[in-house]
Amino acid sequence: MNKLSYSVIVLAAGKGRRMELDINKVLLRLADGRRVFDHSLSLFEADPDCKQILLVIDPAQQNEYKDLDLKTDFDLVYGGSQRQQSVYQGLLAVKEDVVLIHDGARPFLDLDCLNRLKDALLKHPACILGVPANDTIKVIQGNTVLQTLNRAQLIQAQTPQGFQTELIKSCYQEANASKVLLTDDAQAVELYGNTDITVVNGSYDNIKITTKRDLKGYV
Repeated sequence: MNKLSYSVIVLAAGKGRRMELDINKVLLRLADGRRVFDHSLSLFEADPDCKQILLVIDPAQQNEYKDLDLKTDFDLVYGGSQRQQSVYQGLLAVKEDVVLIHDGARPFLDLDCLNRLKDALLKHPACILGVPANDTIKVIQGNTVLQTLNRAQLIQAQTPQGFQTELIKSCYQEANASKVLLTDDAQAVELYGNTDITVVNGSYDNIKITTKRDLKGYV
């Protein structure tokens, strides 16, 4: 069976403003006593195919990460004021030909999702995890509904998202040069990659912790 060697960028430089907390949400401890980002890193640290972990942090919080003891090649990267800047700083340090980009605030990624993504990346240059949208999505202007979108064509994009390293790096460079604000990494490839993006089945448990409600049952 073919193996995929990869680097992973784990983004942990966020401010957690929507959580209304005094600390970065990835530093919160869950019910088992481990921090959110500990959970987000653990699956990659245990994967022999993961050759490099790049944890992108706020430089003002570097002391919070001193006690990490990972067997995998591990580096701290200083992020920027926006997610897009943080991803690009991580990309500049990637050593492998394939890179996964993962939100540090998604601590519940499971091995099945990771393996499906890796299998897809053996065949395709750009792959994302996603789950079908459960809710009806409407386009609005102000408080007026303009359109109801076809739910059968909608997914909720998740991370990690995986790419050939040179592909995603060049797409980010073009997005940055054009001053385009990206909402996720795949959007860079949509705009500048000239290649298809393959959707891989994700999991509804692979949530991103965004508000305090997302922590219900976990703290």
